[in-house]
Amino acid sequence: MSSVEKYFGRERLIISIDGDATLGEAAERMHENAIGALLVTAEGGKVVGLITERDIIAALALGADPSRAKVKYYMTPWSEVITITPDVTVEEALKMMLDNGVRHLVVVQGNRVLGILSMRDLCAALMSS
Repeated sequence: MSSVEKYFGRERLIISIDGDATLGEAAERMHENAIGALLVTAEGGKVVGLITERDIIAALALGADPSRAKVKYYMTPWSEVITITPDVTVEEALKMMLDNGVRHLVVVQGNRVLGILSMRDLCAALMSS
């Protein structure tokens, strides 16, 4: 099986949102870009976490007001984000998602974020192989 390198949307821009943005703004940005996760940044553009559509749904189910609730309080902190390198195989990435109950993995090379690999990306990889 091939590596994830050609499947994580390197041709797409890495879309992020400031941690002080609202959940509503995050949902809008995801919708506008047809994606299910955003990198969360702090002052100076430092990546501090990841927010997914599932995080937003969970927050709303708990009563969060999407026009007021801040992304930084509902994101997964960077220290808990599951990352992989571009040389990981599609099978390994899929196993990581299943083992951890997530649908997005952040692809990194050293300290640099290269992209976000989604379950959709892996499905496309499996269909093309």
